[in-house]
Parts: sequence; C-alpha cells; structure tokens
Amino acid sequence: MAIRMGKTRFNRASERVVAVVGLLADAGVPDAIELVDRRGGKNNLQAHAAHLTPLAVAFLLRHPRNVGLIAQGIRLRGALSGRERVWGKVREAFVQFVQASSGERVSREIRTRRPLTIGEVAHTYLPEGWGGSHTTGGAGASTLKRALKIAAHALATVGHRG
Repeated sequence: MAIRMGKTRFNRASERVVAVVGLLADAGVPDAIELVDRRGGKNNLQAHAAHLTPLAVAFLLRHPRNVGLIAQGIRLRGALSGRERVWGKVREAFVQFVQASSGERVSREIRTRRPLTIGEVAHTYLPEGWGGSHTTGGAGASTLKRALKIAAHALATVGHRG
C-alpha cells in the first residue's frame, strides 16, 4: 500500500508541514532553520531532510497520540535534548511503526523520483535505536526529531492530537 498516492490526507499534511517549516525558519525557530538548511544541502544532508520529514508526518498521522505527546512535552523553540522521557515513548512507537509499515511508500528519491518505502528510508538514514541500520552518527535521528517536533506542533494546531 502506498501512502503517497494522489492528494491524500498524507500529501496535504506533508505539504502543510513543509510550509510550516519554511514559515518557522523565517521567524527564526532554530530547528526549522536547521531543517531548511539541511534540505538546501548543509553538510550534504538534503536527502535526510527530504525523506525524514514525510516519514515523520506518516508516523504522526498513523499514531496521533504522539502528536499531543510531542506538542505538549517539547516546546517548539526548545532544545531537542533533555526530553528523553518523551523521546523514549515516541521512539518505541516509531520503531514499531517502521517494522509494521516497512513496505509502504513514503517518499521519492530526489533525482530519479523512484518511490522509497518506510523501511528503505529508515534503513538508509536512521540509527538502530530509531528502527534503522546505522550504528554510528546522529544526523538521521536529529533530523527526524526536528521533523517530528515541528510536524507535531503543526498537526496539533489543526486537530490531529489523537
């Protein structure tokens, strides 16, 4: 089953989140600035931002309880670190989501536009603790957490709290 077919709820939510990231970056929100910079190629992380943002949206739409958990537990302008109780709960649900939905399409390669599945995106960009394959590095986890945080706040404002 594909998540990105036509103008689905997922597509609308993904487009909304990308737009909110841009608006928040313009307003000086550090995590939004970082996502915009990464999408623009900072540290060669453009694919991380391009693929992990829709993955975050897909997860939050499927597990709306996490929208409220993140939006209430992590301030939009606050740091990513220091909220391990919240991130631990989210990570547990996220790993289960990746395992259960690994064959579903969630994004497309930047150049070729080949569809990418949830499992491929997780395997390529995320550490083992977040359902991926990487044993070192942290850009995938930090990009995902930024996307989850901003997406949760964006979705919470339009009633996707679960």
